[in-house]
Amino acid sequence: MYYISLYFYIIYVKYLVNDMFYDTSVVSACNSNWILNVLFVSNYISSDQMCMYWSWSIPVLLQLVLIAPAFTILLIKNSRTGLWAIIMGHIMFMVIEFYKFYSNGFVKQFSLDDFAPNDHLVEFVKPHSVANVMHIKPYRYGCYYLNGLLLGYLMETTSDMRKIYDNIY
Repeated sequence: MYYISLYFYIIYVKYLVNDMFYDTSVVSACNSNWILNVLFVSNYISSDQMCMYWSWSIPVLLQLVLIAPAFTILLIKNSRTGLWAIIMGHIMFMVIEFYKFYSNGFVKQFSLDDFAPNDHLVEFVKPHSVANVMHIKPYRYGCYYLNGLLLGYLMETTSDMRKIYDNIY
């Protein structure tokens, strides 16, 4: 279904929305970067250049699914090594996320003056830049994915969790 909608968007949308209110830069970006959508790596370019921006979660999920067998094999072969790898993966994803936030100036130092009532609103960052740097990247969701792998492993190996799971199904 993803490829069908991508094909429709690349080929037919430029003819259907021939309107002065439609942003035609989306069509030109889609014509030049469609191969990145086919390869599921479109989330590594700017969101302005993405074809079908709303599908950013599909490449993120696929990229995390591709690294999951390494953690799963480690958990099956040696649970201690697998747990250590998951902990190190958590640390790695958190360090990358903090580095990206800090290096792009998204971290703001708060002072007591920030909480005082004032007449104007402070704009911390532009949401579009946060989406480009953080929101559509796989390292943003890596910890959650590793938590799911760990929970699945614990449900399969722990006898108490196994009893609960068997009673449900």
